[in-house]
Amino acid sequence: MDKHVLPKVSGDIEQQPPEVPVVVGDVPPPPPVDNELQPEPVEFIDVPPRPRHNLELPMLVLAFCLTAAIDIAIQSVQNRKQYTLTFHLVCLMMVFALASIVVAKYVHQNYPNGARVLENIGVLFGITSFFFAITMSFPIWLTIISWLIYALSLLAILACNYPKSLFS
Repeated sequence: MDKHVLPKVSGDIEQQPPEVPVVVGDVPPPPPVDNELQPEPVEFIDVPPRPRHNLELPMLVLAFCLTAAIDIAIQSVQNRKQYTLTFHLVCLMMVFALASIVVAKYVHQNYPNGARVLENIGVLFGITSFFFAITMSFPIWLTIISWLIYALSLLAILACNYPKSLFS
């Protein structure tokens, strides 16, 4: 057994020898780097990020159209009465909206510009059918206010997206 670890019988503990401090200067330098074995540094080229196809608004329009279609189907089975022309126009606009957005989704790879136009047309039909559906039961003065809000919103969108054509 090591005599530096065990205590004596008399109860005193022997002192351990002091440790030798490590001097930093005693560490040998790293070996020289051979440049022939090192790979060439890779140069990164700035590539613009691929634009993400924003599908939030078209998905909301699709959800609205599908929900409304189910409601319309249930109502038409329950009531069995003739509906107004406005009601039929709402249904037709929802069909146009749904068809435009679905076609835009599937032609996007081959025709990105045409798909973007179709998607915007589908969103326009969906929002228009929403306004028709909401204002169908309003009194005339609320219907006029709602369609005025629709027209002002459409003008604001056009003004923000095409400032040269409207303000020059």
